[in-house]
Amino acid sequence: MKTSRLFPSWPFCLSLVLWTFLAGFSRAAGQTEGNPSRSEVRDWERLHRLVQPAEGESPWRKIAWLTDITSARKRAAEEDKPLVIFTAADGSPLGRT
Repeated sequence: MKTSRLFPSWPFCLSLVLWTFLAGFSRAAGQTEGNPSRSEVRDWERLHRLVQPAEGESPWRKIAWLTDITSARKRAAEEDKPLVIFTAADGSPLGRT
């Protein structure tokens, strides 16, 4: 069976997951209780800055979204604008399930 370059075979994926798990487990087993080292704190701070959204990356966050469907329908009717409803299959996108 031929596999694509983007989707490797499942044995490869399984071995990658197992090696990742074992590497994380062995590292966690070797750690001692207490405060993290300075290098770990610097790594955490660097990674935290790296994953933060850049300015202008998420303009939808600046929109004053309405979370009440009744008030949203009234406002859409008053302003003669369409109503956009966003929902998720596993609960509320706002975490209110």
